Amino acid sequence: MQKDHLLTRRRALLAGAATLGAAGVAAALAPGTGNR
Repeated sequence: MQKDHLLTRRRALLAGAATLGAAGVAAALAPGTGNR
């Protein structure tokens, strides 16, 4: 049970990191494309 909880937590962290990464890339690219 504890092992499953750790896997779920790790998956949640990875999903959060991926979301933050995608948002960061979009935020970094948006100004450049907007200025053009």
